[in-house]
Amino acid sequence: MYVIRSATLQDLTIVVSWIRTADECERWAGTQVAYPIDLSTLPSTIKFAERNAYTMLIGGSVMAFGQVLDKPQNRQHLATFIISPMHRSRGHGRTFLHELLHRATADRVGLNVNEDNSVAISLYAAAGFTAAERPQDQQASPRSRYMEWKRSVPTDD
Repeated sequence: MYVIRSATLQDLTIVVSWIRTADECERWAGTQVAYPIDLSTLPSTIKFAERNAYTMLIGGSVMAFGQVLDKPQNRQHLATFIISPMHRSRGHGRTFLHELLHRATADRVGLNVNEDNSVAISLYAAAGFTAAERPQDQQASPRSRYMEWKRSVPTDD
């Protein structure tokens, strides 16, 4: 059984321990976070707040982290989404992504994903994300693509 809760600064320490290279850091946080990661500046760099950051726990242990950041024009941005290395390829990413989208309040949620990260691209596509034009207010690695999810509007059928 899993629990989703607001993330804490202590959770960030755990998450950073999963990132072992500059490439992994860029995949996780784009170009805004330098490697090695400086924990003293990380919260402000990623705009961390308990209201926009979430963790997924299994058996009391942090196994996933992600943020849903507010953006202009009724949009939000899925950022810093990561599953612990020992919990990958078990469906936890799909579960956590679904939970974060459920918590999103905007009609559109965007994200940046590295072009060569086929596993993540497949995960996002299966959740309903499609390729879209990157908004001008979005900074991203040149190696990334922008994808967007749109909330389904119920029909009266």
